[in-house]
Amino acid sequence: MKMLAGALADYTLHTFVAGKPVSLQSPAQAAACGIGMVYQELSTAQPISIGENLLVGRLTVSAFGLVNRKALAEEARSCLKQVGLEHLDLEARIKEISQHETQLVELAEVLGRKPNILVMDEPTSALSHSEFERLSEIIHKLRAQGMSIIYISHHLPEIFTIADRVTVMRDGKKSARTILPMSPGSHWCG
Repeated sequence: MKMLAGALADYTLHTFVAGKPVSLQSPAQAAACGIGMVYQELSTAQPISIGENLLVGRLTVSAFGLVNRKALAEEARSCLKQVGLEHLDLEARIKEISQHETQLVELAEVLGRKPNILVMDEPTSALSHSEFERLSEIIHKLRAQGMSIIYISHHLPEIFTIADRVTVMRDGKKSARTILPMSPGSHWCG
């Protein structure tokens, strides 16, 4: 996960994206290769608005250095629509919404960068069952649109709800792998 995100640059493995070798020495290089990362620990900025959080690092500014509020609103709404939160007030601060909504705002921010590969690290660690079901719907929609998703979790029931393939790792090494779908009556193989 850290290698794909460009957060761990000191490694000796070869990384391929879309069949081509890539060097992922920084998060910017990973993003340029179409990799988006949603971390377990939320990284939104509490003091700024939801809209600004969604477009951090890519705000449209005028020649005078002012934020183009109309462009911000259009792009932010587009990002929020992908996760079903288009109703949120873009001027509200992150601290004014629930943790689940904050997590979806973070997902929307990553999706706004239009990744081809989405890595999600323990995205349900603080979610209720109904909130997981909502996230699962979003994941299924993204997969149907052709996005590759790497979903990291310790909760096997949610893995079987979401995954096509499962790789079990222990101490950084692959210990089992299976190809799904895991439908009722199918069995785990490893």
